Amino acid sequence: MATAKRPRRALWQKNMRQASDEGSIKVDPKGIRIRGAWICEELNLDGLPSDTKIGLRLTKCRLDRPLRLCDGGLPWLELDTCVLPAIVADRAQVGNVTVRGCRVDGDCQRERLSLTRAHLTGDLALDNTRFHAVPQRSGGQHPEPLATVQLLGVRLDGRLSMRGAMVRSSPDRGAGAAVCLLGATVAGSLELSGAE
Repeated sequence: MATAKRPRRALWQKNMRQASDEGSIKVDPKGIRIRGAWICEELNLDGLPSDTKIGLRLTKCRLDRPLRLCDGGLPWLELDTCVLPAIVADRAQVGNVTVRGCRVDGDCQRERLSLTRAHLTGDLALDNTRFHAVPQRSGGQHPEPLATVQLLGVRLDGRLSMRGAMVRSSPDRGAGAAVCLLGATVAGSLELSGAE
């Protein structure tokens, strides 16, 4: 059986990087919008320059692997009614982040949402989204307990909304919390109505 040494990067991911690197691609103010796609390859936007002018919206998409934006930047990121294993955007610089009506669960050995030391200049809206840490299949141990939603040291210039969200920590995750806000700064309001 032949296997690729490295997965091919989707054309739109390449265009996002080129537009931010060269500025030669005309940018649609609505950003990149993808609807109803099944994304099998890794959606890795790690290191995308913080002055990137293209936002990303995924609607009714399924991602088999985590969405990654560590040490990267976007003016906005929006996921609407998507299914994916995790969102990892540690140290990212983003405007608004909206994760609405999504199901974020899988058997990854990390958090379902991690924004450790990220800076959001707008709002973080996690309304009506289900975050569930699925027990590990490998039986391995974490070096430290992890939260299902990890907002450790995040700087949020806007509000944090988790209206109707459901966050569950797996029983085998040790003392890991459902949500960790240790060292977080939230300048706006905190909305938790209907959250579990």
